[in-house]
Amino acid sequence: MNARNGTPAVHVDRTPDCISLTSGALRLYLLRDPVPTHEAVVPSFDVPDRAAAIARLQSAGCTLVPIGPHAPGEFYLRDPHGILFDLIERSVQQPTI
Repeated sequence: MNARNGTPAVHVDRTPDCISLTSGALRLYLLRDPVPTHEAVVPSFDVPDRAAAIARLQSAGCTLVPIGPHAPGEFYLRDPHGILFDLIERSVQQPTI
């Protein structure tokens, strides 16, 4: 939160093919792909162990979705309800109140 006005703090990174928005625990990637193979907006979650999280999610019915030519060999996940998301391995920081 912005200490001055209480609005959510948003961090933005931008490349020609991706805009990254971060606000607290939420991270969104807005993607431009010349040959779209998935949604253009992908929510992302930080996890301490990506491989373990993927294994648990696959056992719960999630499937792997190739990211595309800009990230060969990499993939997102799709849950059984059709929601596409990403997992990024980083140390997970607890939000401060």
